[in-house]
Amino acid sequence: MFQLEEIIDIAVRLEENAAAVYRQAMARVNGQAFKSVLKWMIEEEKQHAIWFNSLRQQAGIMANPVSRAMNREMLAQMIGEQSFSLRQVDFEALTDLDALIDVMVEFEKDTILFYEMLSGFIEAPDILAHLQTIIAEEKRHITHLEAQRPTV
Repeated sequence: MFQLEEIIDIAVRLEENAAAVYRQAMARVNGQAFKSVLKWMIEEEKQHAIWFNSLRQQAGIMANPVSRAMNREMLAQMIGEQSFSLRQVDFEALTDLDALIDVMVEFEKDTILFYEMLSGFIEAPDILAHLQTIIAEEKRHITHLEAQRPTV
């Protein structure tokens, strides 16, 4: 049902959407610790988008421009500005860095859940293997986030 190119497009779009939410949050929060973690996350999301695009090159995807345009249109309708659990967060109301990290980890878990759900629609073993690589990258992201928690 889904081709690797479409999965990568979804992954890139989700990473870009999360970075946009984090940029908006930076303008609304106070405190250097908050801003520092948000800045780190923005960079991580940008790097993930780059990583996903490099996966496209590694997989040797050479898309037809017409089908790519159609896929992007479908993707825009399907994903839009979706940022899962980030959409409902009032970043100004967060009182400590742990709460901010909790929000970010929850978003990463939502993203992993989405990719795992998507894997049920993929029959080709090579495409499924690439999707598993994407999921592993998101799990690595959680590990890095957890390492950003302040020590007590």
